[in-house]
Amino acid sequence: YRAWTYKSHTITKGMISIFRDDEIIETATLKVDGIKVKPLNYDYKHHGSKKNRDRRIVFDWDNMQANSVVSGQASSIKVLANTIDSFSLQLQMMLDLSNTGLADSYSILKKGKLEEYRFKQLPEEVISTAAGDFNAIKLLRERENSKRKTIMWTAPELHHLPVKITHVEDDGTEFSLVLSDVSGLNKQQADSHSQ
Repeated sequence: YRAWTYKSHTITKGMISIFRDDEIIETATLKVDGIKVKPLNYDYKHHGSKKNRDRRIVFDWDNMQANSVVSGQASSIKVLANTIDSFSLQLQMMLDLSNTGLADSYSILKKGKLEEYRFKQLPEEVISTAAGDFNAIKLLRERENSKRKTIMWTAPELHHLPVKITHVEDDGTEFSLVLSDVSGLNKQQADSHSQ
């Protein structure tokens, strides 16, 4: 199997950049087996206004474990065959939505612990972005005993790439990521392929 690198670079912009100067870089190296994502390693670097945070996970599939370093603290944990990191989750959900539909739950390794993520599919909404308007599938993840939630809108015409992601914290603070550009198979190419 061929290994792939999936990377995201996020910086604060607009009014919020006056108060916060954050930069987040996430990188996952992974393989895709059919329609299943198999992460090999994951790196998270958050530098800026608050305390810097770095995390690294290396998956050891021969021994069914993952070795992680979170803020300098090393640990190992047994993983399940379908365990993925929180960043690779986007790719797994894209594959699932394009093929068999969302899984009932996802086994996520985050901050040295296994967590179970469940998403609820809501009615479609039109999302306007700098890359265009998209009829998007709305997905909601709520946490038990918490007001925190994540809402994700994925565009079927972009193979279910998330075009908007919103996180709502316990105190009601809301952060959103919105697609600004896409390369490769874009909306116009997708439209021409479907004709």
